Amino acid sequence: MEALPKGHSPRRLDPPTPAAPPPPTTVFDPTANGTNFDVCFGGDPGATYTIECSTNISAGWMKFTNVMGSFTADDCGVGAIQLHDIISASPKRFYRVVYPAY
Repeated sequence: MEALPKGHSPRRLDPPTPAAPPPPTTVFDPTANGTNFDVCFGGDPGATYTIECSTNISAGWMKFTNVMGSFTADDCGVGAIQLHDIISASPKRFYRVVYPAY
């Protein structure tokens, strides 16, 4: 074993602490305009989320898209993610945000 230079002591190397998940998602600015539906969800810049949708809030969730939290204040703001969907003949549609993305 190699001796340490005078005045130095061995150091313990701890593994890095994993990053905390993004904060709980908030929903803001839902807008229906003709056949377009837009809504913003809060998030973290650069974090990737999966948006799921369903016509039944209790079951049948499917992947709609993956989206990354914005780095700019455009549209919904820094960290926010924006969902754009076409309003269909379906009477209702539910959305949820999942982290981490899949």
